[in-house]
Amino acid sequence: MDCIEQGQRFIDPLINEKYMDVVKKYRENGLTISGYGVLKFNTDAELSRKWFEFAQAIGISSIMADFSLGEELETAALLEPLCEEFDVDIAIHNHGRRHHLGAPYALDRVFAQTSMNIGLCLDTAWMLDGGCYPVDIAQKYSNRLYGVHVKDFIFDRAGKSEDTIVEQGNLRLDDLVKGYGGHLTLEYELGYRGSAAGEQALCRRDESGVE
Repeated sequence: MDCIEQGQRFIDPLINEKYMDVVKKYRENGLTISGYGVLKFNTDAELSRKWFEFAQAIGISSIMADFSLGEELETAALLEPLCEEFDVDIAIHNHGRRHHLGAPYALDRVFAQTSMNIGLCLDTAWMLDGGCYPVDIAQKYSNRLYGVHVKDFIFDRAGKSEDTIVEQGNLRLDDLVKGYGGHLTLEYELGYRGSAAGEQALCRRDESGVE
């Protein structure tokens, strides 16, 4: 394991100006920050710029993001010039059947009106929750797939989800990683929902793909 994804719970530049001290500690211990999020973006141009400046400072290539309901296209239009300026992509994080950007048709609406600067961070478990098979979604959006959160769900007869160890539920990891050369972020939250420990993410990448 040589890289890690982070978020505001661990590194928050808005309340800690010495965040680079934390980044330095990671680097001293052989860890690279592979991504950051999930951040909620809206049409606040000043705040959006601060997040891009932060992303550039810590050396990441993509920000895992959500857009405010009803402002999706306006937010994307605001972010695209920042993506170009800072060379940082936005990766929309899907979050299940109740999420306004959780279904392919909603993502299609955004992607149809944006450039490759706006892509997808595929959360496999939440895509299962949305009724879609993650491998199919990864293939559909392969040219805009900027991150994958690997997590697995099982469902009871009422459709309620529960975290389980990857491949003990409905996800087949071997099929997912075929042809994908980016970062995989492993998540397991059972028993840790809402806690820092439960949301810690680990990933590894080499030249031949992802392990």
